[in-house]
Amino acid sequence: MLRFLSSITMKPEASHLQQDLWQQDELPPPYDLDKGPSLAQDSDADSDSNSDLHAISEKCPPDWQTGPFNLQMAFISNAKAHFANDARNVAWEARLEVHTKDIFRLMKQGFYFTEANVRKRKGYFVLDENSIAAHASNCGWSRARVYHLTDRPEDGNRQWIAVLRVYARELSVLSDFRVRYLSADKLHITRAYNQKGQVIYDYDVKHPRESFNAVYNNRPLGGWWPWPKESRLNE
Repeated sequence: MLRFLSSITMKPEASHLQQDLWQQDELPPPYDLDKGPSLAQDSDADSDSNSDLHAISEKCPPDWQTGPFNLQMAFISNAKAHFANDARNVAWEARLEVHTKDIFRLMKQGFYFTEANVRKRKGYFVLDENSIAAHASNCGWSRARVYHLTDRPEDGNRQWIAVLRVYARELSVLSDFRVRYLSADKLHITRAYNQKGQVIYDYDVKHPRESFNAVYNNRPLGGWWPWPKESRLNE
């Protein structure tokens, strides 16, 4: 039986993250979350062709962009099949690894992304099964599609960058995949780390009662953070 990525313990590499965290509170850019079930709406915009191209192409990126990721999210194409351990009906699994300047700020102000955040000219496919990461190949995946995403604030002061890897067995599944296919009901694992690599936030859809936030306790977080939500607190 195929195993899922949810069975893998997700840890960043052991290295030091940037110490200089942002203390100033600024509002995130506006996002329209009412056009469909997915937070990752479709867009024809090409991030790399816009005015922030120069900022994206930094020759010497800051430490927070090159160190270990401090937020990871895992999505599954078919939640019901996942719960039933029915791997045949799970077409893809995606893992988003986020490098952020200030993980606490990302919690407080919310984490938002759409297809408009995709750097389209940086995407590619992994066709060689031997080049697939071990944790993915062990789950039965043999192909991958890789996206690079970036924060796009109006002032140009980016707070995060991310890599989205989508795994599948069939190349056609990856060819047809769109970032807008990601949605809250497909998000099954979220974990965040502080500068020392210690876990400060954890959510697993299979074990919701074991969710925790070491920083903001049960305070609802905006955007893609899955736990807790206002609706769940009011139940």
